[in-house]
Amino acid sequence: MKYVTKTLVFFLLLFANSLAAQVSVNFSLASIAGTPHKNVKITVKPRGGKDVFTAITDGYGKATLELPGGATFDVTTVNKAEPSILKVPLMERGSLDVNYSYDASYSSFAKKYAYTAADKEQWERLIALLPDTTKVKTGKHYSPNKFMTATTITLIGLNNLPLSGEVICITGRSTHKNFLATTGSDGRVELLLPKGDSLDLHFKYARSYEEMFFPQADAEQSSNFSYTYEGTRHIEKRKKEEAERLAAEKARLKKAEEEFKKYIKREGISALEGRKREMEWALKQQGPPLVTTIFNRNKHWKEKLIVTDLTGSMTPYASELQLWYKLNYMKEQHLQFVFFNDGNNKSDDDKVIGSTGGIYYSPSKGLDTLMHKMAFAAAMGSGGDVAENNMEALINGVNMAREPFKDIIMIADNNAPVKDISLLENFHHPVHVILCGVSSEVEVDYLRIAYKTGGTVHTMEEDIIQLAQLLDGQEVKINHRTYRLMKGRFVLMDKA
Repeated sequence: MKYVTKTLVFFLLLFANSLAAQVSVNFSLASIAGTPHKNVKITVKPRGGKDVFTAITDGYGKATLELPGGATFDVTTVNKAEPSILKVPLMERGSLDVNYSYDASYSSFAKKYAYTAADKEQWERLIALLPDTTKVKTGKHYSPNKFMTATTITLIGLNNLPLSGEVICITGRSTHKNFLATTGSDGRVELLLPKGDSLDLHFKYARSYEEMFFPQADAEQSSNFSYTYEGTRHIEKRKKEEAERLAAEKARLKKAEEEFKKYIKREGISALEGRKREMEWALKQQGPPLVTTIFNRNKHWKEKLIVTDLTGSMTPYASELQLWYKLNYMKEQHLQFVFFNDGNNKSDDDKVIGSTGGIYYSPSKGLDTLMHKMAFAAAMGSGGDVAENNMEALINGVNMAREPFKDIIMIADNNAPVKDISLLENFHHPVHVILCGVSSEVEVDYLRIAYKTGGTVHTMEEDIIQLAQLLDGQEVKINHRTYRLMKGRFVLMDKA
């Protein structure tokens, strides 16, 4: 008898504009044949949280729960062998429809074929005899047995073609047994996996990419899984390209910094005065006013906390911010600024994630005060390495704010990755990201920040306001390039 894998289908309905803390999740339970399953208790537990949400399906097999957005839950019902994973995105006011279909006879199946005490002892002996790592032969066919499930995994690349030669590792959470395999030319691997253990699928650059579970049952079970994955070769190609780009950008910034030092020495002025002159010069140059254009398109942003990168080549955009401020500061309420320079000229080796420093706060006290504070922050450090401490600036900026704020706007250098992106998991304020210096690609770290916080991304040409509503596998086009959301991260799709 084959165990029928349950399926989970999401349908997203989008509504108005203000971010909701709660999301209406509409559950629908039915058999594979489509018969509604009524009077079934649904239990929803947040991962890492203590609250438990429950509901009972009505005569149509439906129930609704209000769940926090931006969280991951385990969902169980009486007909489910193992909890299903439910990820509720941060989203504008709206609802999420979740349909579960399953073998309605699973309860009787599980009871009829449940392991006896002797079966469990034999299973434990079998697991103990397995090596710590089992290397699976590519192309070999396996038949299921009482204690192991015959499993086929198919990997599809970004080009929708089979992903061949991809090494995978599957690890049991309780047994700690590993199964190592490589996909064939058809993107497939076949292997035997133990029943009764939660299993994690790993890739070289993606740990715990997926979870699997096979119930302990005295029946032959076969399962088929298909996953889309970026692929190790594609990732390493992108890493090489990015390393080359960052090396060139670092050399350019170093040269610019050396020229700046020669200039202030020649003029006999301080670094502070030099940065002031630099910003005044940039203010006089003709060019599209990126900052003003985006602010004018988003007049609904109120009581702003503006977090601005002042490293490297951000001087023109700092000057644009000054110009916008000069024209608008009298209209703005509770306007506040945070400037960061990635460590106050600290050596790269001394920079510690979360404690890099070089972060300065300024309330709204007039143009002269703002210009001085910006020039001071820029004079204290130019960044050093290309990646910046954006998340540290956001976190500290929120703590530094002396007045209430409603909207956080981050003016960021699109050419600089976010070195402390790992801190994003602990930041929950929506961020509106203004990207400076976009020529072709968008730095995916900033898409991730907007997505995870329920914020938005803005370029000279467009406002991308629905990132937070994207579900895994969906795509967004920015500046004529396409990005796919995969496991909470954005992946740039190669040109066709």
